[in-house]
Amino acid sequence: MNSLPTIAAFMTPVFTTIVSIYFMTKYNNDALVAGYGLGAMFSGAFGYAWIFSFNQSVNVHVSKAFGAQDYDGCARYFRRTLVLLALFLLPLIIALLVADKIMMFFGIKEELASIAGQFTKLSTLFMGGSILFDTMKCFVIAQKVFHPILYIQLFTLSLHILWSKIFIDVLEMGIVGAVICKILEEWANTTLIYGYIKQSGKFTQTWGAWTKDIFNIQELWQQFKFGCSIGMISYSLGLFYELLTLVAGNFDERQVVAHIAIGNISSLHYTFSLAVSVTMLTFLGNNLGERRLNRAKNYMWACFTLLGILTVVDWMLVFFARDSWIEFWSSEPVTQGYLLGTLQIYAFGGLLVDPINNGFTTTLKTVGKEKVTIVNVMATMYLVGAPLIVLFAFVFDMKVKGIWLAFGLSSFVLLGMNIKAFFKLDWEEIQNEVIKKTQQENPKETELEFFLVDIVRFNSLYKKSIKLNKKIYLLSINT
Repeated sequence: MNSLPTIAAFMTPVFTTIVSIYFMTKYNNDALVAGYGLGAMFSGAFGYAWIFSFNQSVNVHVSKAFGAQDYDGCARYFRRTLVLLALFLLPLIIALLVADKIMMFFGIKEELASIAGQFTKLSTLFMGGSILFDTMKCFVIAQKVFHPILYIQLFTLSLHILWSKIFIDVLEMGIVGAVICKILEEWANTTLIYGYIKQSGKFTQTWGAWTKDIFNIQELWQQFKFGCSIGMISYSLGLFYELLTLVAGNFDERQVVAHIAIGNISSLHYTFSLAVSVTMLTFLGNNLGERRLNRAKNYMWACFTLLGILTVVDWMLVFFARDSWIEFWSSEPVTQGYLLGTLQIYAFGGLLVDPINNGFTTTLKTVGKEKVTIVNVMATMYLVGAPLIVLFAFVFDMKVKGIWLAFGLSSFVLLGMNIKAFFKLDWEEIQNEVIKKTQQENPKETELEFFLVDIVRFNSLYKKSIKLNKKIYLLSINT
């Protein structure tokens, strides 16, 4: 149940994209939809994907610190992440301003690149809001507060539908209207979550203040390295996934529309599983910080069960709703043929393994095996997936179908490597490492806290044993 608010919160940005696309499909212009998809891809791949990926280090650090009651540590990790992402914003803005030229360099037609470039240039106006909102969202979720994020994003989703109706449909502003909606959405999210953090009273101890030690160069460097090691796992996957759109841009707009349509289904499916995985990360980190190993593992297996159920449900939806979905995207018979063929390949490929891969990668990076996970991701996606894309999409001339076939096969290879790494984990050693690291960062307070926790647990067990002995004694008398 704790996963449901996070799932809904993570999926609402995907729904806002679908809402914008829905209103643009009314223009009956495949080039416009394709250009919008390319622009959103570039902004996502080189902007939001890294922001989200890097911020997973906030989940890992803050959840463990919160579990160990190191409230000052929660504030330090959060604020240093804001500093590091602010530094990242400058090269990101430059990349977004010249995105159309980069896309043309990789073979995308000038017409589509020009439409996409409109989106990327204007997206510089909401990237600051994306950084602030996503970092604060991770800060809140890491402290086991989930529902407010859901309410905030559902509210702004409702507003996004209204804004899209006005700017895209009524005023017919096209790409510009879609970006205006995104700007309003991101800054509204940021304002609302900041207001909640300050007014709820739940984060008084962990919010902290801007002090000199936040800007300690050595500590910033250490957090940057850890954030990169954690972030590269999700980012390598996200970047590879988005680069598929760049490859698809080498084909005609009908092929691009088919690719973007499958990409939206894949994003919904992937984001759902990612939200479950982030919830698992929070509870896994909290319980490791509290030295409750068995409870941590129970949460992990519960999330894996939910990921399995998700896969079955999504596969059935794709199978039974495929005709309506195809008609939503295009009325062109040729485009519909591309849509159906690519959907069938995705349904028996990436759809089956994406959620379980998410579960494994989240578990591995939470328990300190981020280096192994990076190697697994880079090897399968770039050394296996990239050559397969060239083979199927270009050599065998399967085009977009070949892209998704290669993606599915490389995802299966990644699953095998993740399973191998997962079953090599030594959980006792992992627990000891978490305790050791927490004690090093705050030795006096942590040792006292753990001592008091052990006393409470011993007292609880002692009381339970007394009650059990009484029951056994009474039962023996009755017998």
